[in-house]
Amino acid sequence: MSKSLLKNSIFKTILTICNTIIPIIVGPYVLRILSTESYDVYTKFNADFQFFLVLGALGIYNYGVREISKIRYDKEKCSKFFSEMFIIGVVSNIVVALIYSGYALFSSASASEKILKLVFALQFISNVFNFEWLNEGREDYLFIAVKSIFVRVLYLALIFLLVKRTDDVLIYALLTIGSVVLNSLLSFIYVKKDVKFTLKGLTFKHHLKPLLFIFVIANVALLYTQLDKILLGNLVSEHSVAVYQIPHFISGIIYSVIISVVVVSLPRFSYVYANEGKERFLELYKKIYSAFSMLFLPCVIGMICLSREIVILYGSNKWLDCAVPLALFSVAQVFGALMYLLGDALLFVCGYEKNLVVFNAFGGVINLVADLILYAFNVFTAETAICSLTLSYIVASLLCYLFARKELDIKVKLIDKSFLIYLLISLLFIPIYIAFRFTIASVILRAGLTICACALLYFVLLILLKDKNAKALINKILKR
Repeated sequence: MSKSLLKNSIFKTILTICNTIIPIIVGPYVLRILSTESYDVYTKFNADFQFFLVLGALGIYNYGVREISKIRYDKEKCSKFFSEMFIIGVVSNIVVALIYSGYALFSSASASEKILKLVFALQFISNVFNFEWLNEGREDYLFIAVKSIFVRVLYLALIFLLVKRTDDVLIYALLTIGSVVLNSLLSFIYVKKDVKFTLKGLTFKHHLKPLLFIFVIANVALLYTQLDKILLGNLVSEHSVAVYQIPHFISGIIYSVIISVVVVSLPRFSYVYANEGKERFLELYKKIYSAFSMLFLPCVIGMICLSREIVILYGSNKWLDCAVPLALFSVAQVFGALMYLLGDALLFVCGYEKNLVVFNAFGGVINLVADLILYAFNVFTAETAICSLTLSYIVASLLCYLFARKELDIKVKLIDKSFLIYLLISLLFIPIYIAFRFTIASVILRAGLTICACALLYFVLLILLKDKNAKALINKILKR
């Protein structure tokens, strides 16, 4: 394995930061330019469309990352696998695109709604040509980072140039979807230089079973946040979807940046488990889990403290009703991360798709039932939907954990001494925030000083406590 895991982590982190910084810039601009009604319609239509998009994707991305990592040094096998996935993707996306087009035409009352819904269908092109999984499986994160930064910067420039009026929601949708399509097409062109399309000796039957499980996993994921958005949009109001979606996105920024430490390791996890054995795999897994905890816990506590300030800075005062949902989503992301670490990064890598499907499905059903009960008692809101989501994450995580310990004999301590230290130090952020909250009037200054003071306290205390993860991180930075 010639490619450095550290270098890959750096490139992946740069990519993730780019993919989050650009929306951070675009989001506040769009929320201020578009009317509340226009943005509400966009978020509701997008929530409905994502259901179809996942169906068209058919789980090819996750399956591709896992399988290509095993054969990445064999060009002939890579070309054959690439060709098989391409054909499967074309068929699945054409079928789902036709179904969605019928839905868009017959479920819309006005011509403008039909046009906006059909614009979303352009993302099926991205599904067909999305071979980023091949680049990830081969750990080619340098290309991924450079290409994605180019597309994102172009997208940013066009947003500022073309989105000018309160009703420019169609232009916004076209630019957002167009950037996704362009990103996939560039990846497809790049991989075609090394991996050739072939019709010789293709077989599809042996892919159907694992793809079916991953397809179910992808659909089970719809029983979580996507289900909440669909139910809120159809049972409560379009605005409730935005109140749910905006905090979900903001909290997801921190989650996606930190989780990149784990995501970049998945191809290596698969390789180590398949070629070096369970003990070596667990050693690597525990290191990644511990490093993730060190970075993620303080970010979550900080986001809970600054939820009001973050919403004001991101969406202005007109979106203040997103402050409480943001604090709740910060808590939910902790258990969402735990679910990912125990599911995708452990059971999935070890080849236990069946069990993962069952556990995720059970958690999803818990979320669905909880949402319906909340609605029946007339207390179904964005806030209560996030609470039911958190409960479903906890249930699914617990099932994955118990299975890993009892059936796979994989002993992973979720709460060890290091975890408790990270959590306790992070809780010291609360009095720091309270002190600044009542002494500094400026939102920007208060948020900035809180972040700086908390970050300084956190790493100083870790250094004084001689934390091994903090020491390793500092040593790597100094060596660079």
